[in-house]
Amino acid sequence: MKKFINTLWFLAESNNVGGAETRLVKVASTLAYDNRIKKINILVTPELKLKYQNHKVISKLLDHPKIEVIVPSIQKSTVLSFIKRVVSILSLNISVIEKFVLRNNSWFEYLNKNAESNDVFHCYIGDNARNGLIQLTQRRKNKVIIEITNNRYLKRLSKQFKLLSNKTYKHHDLLIRSVSKTVHENWTSEFENGWFKKRKIDVDYYRGAFIELKNDSKNYEKKNVIIFPHRFVNPKNGILFSLAINELLNEGHLHGWKILLRGNGPQKLKIESILKQWIDEGSVEIGFSNTLFREFEEAKIVVSLIETGSYPSQSIFEAMQKGCALLLSDTGNTAEEFNHEDIFLTDLNKMDVKNNLLKLTNKTEIEFKRIEKEMRNYFKWFLSNRNQVDELKKIYFDI
Repeated sequence: MKKFINTLWFLAESNNVGGAETRLVKVASTLAYDNRIKKINILVTPELKLKYQNHKVISKLLDHPKIEVIVPSIQKSTVLSFIKRVVSILSLNISVIEKFVLRNNSWFEYLNKNAESNDVFHCYIGDNARNGLIQLTQRRKNKVIIEITNNRYLKRLSKQFKLLSNKTYKHHDLLIRSVSKTVHENWTSEFENGWFKKRKIDVDYYRGAFIELKNDSKNYEKKNVIIFPHRFVNPKNGILFSLAINELLNEGHLHGWKILLRGNGPQKLKIESILKQWIDEGSVEIGFSNTLFREFEEAKIVVSLIETGSYPSQSIFEAMQKGCALLLSDTGNTAEEFNHEDIFLTDLNKMDVKNNLLKLTNKTEIEFKRIEKEMRNYFKWFLSNRNQVDELKKIYFDI
């Protein structure tokens, strides 16, 4: 058991503020008050640092003397790009160059240079950040946690492990943690093969931490607002939500309701084209918001259609804290984790999403008031019974 941690390092190689990037800040802001942790360094890209600074809620959470947001110096890639091109022209073994590029990792170089023996490292997102820590565990005995939030990482990370792992070194104190039980089950078969077992890499599932955001608002009133609070990428099913909303509006439903799609991503243009008529008429609004927590205060309904399940979506916990009625995809372990009669579940097909939205939007003001109270109480129950920050502390301090 550790008595103290000199520096707790959080890594996020990302250009946008999403669930993992938000959760990282929430956890850091909470752990900053633990006297056993001397300092918290958050390593990010220049783009993410700027997004953090411009985010009203996150910038306040980061305003603590123990917390520093750092952009590691990125080495010039001209030489690596040239070598890649030569390899391509000469048809050389691509795994050789790929290994070389992976090993020339500025995240690893920065961490290896600046880390001390009693530091702990936790990577939330990003290939280069993960690659840097994979190498670090072979050279230092620091505790390292690599977090997995998405099935898309499976083959890529497995390949990177094999390319980066030196036969003469073992991985010291390396933990792989999936924040979704569904993702973990998909990882299990990969990590149970002989290569990973031989290296004794600790693979498991844990519930991603969440915290209560302090409410500095005084009075607010719920309005007829529906929010879809996710990035516009395939696993989040923003297109499915858009198609359902488009049909409901075409059929004359949702009169007097405002629909907000609060995100960004590669599917934005497609979503805008589906909902163009309603955007022009003012019924629908699309775009990222730095004040989503405030918008939950006025929203009656929040919709999450995540392919792998909505637990532990930070947006869902924030919406629950603000008393929003929740419509969630019945996928992964959503039903198991959010086991409440006033949380609505839907299959991932247009008709079921439409029918459930109609049921919700037809509820009376009295019913919405009751649901608001139920969701607030349910959030308090989560805080009391599922304190995942304490679980993280047990991992960090070897308890």
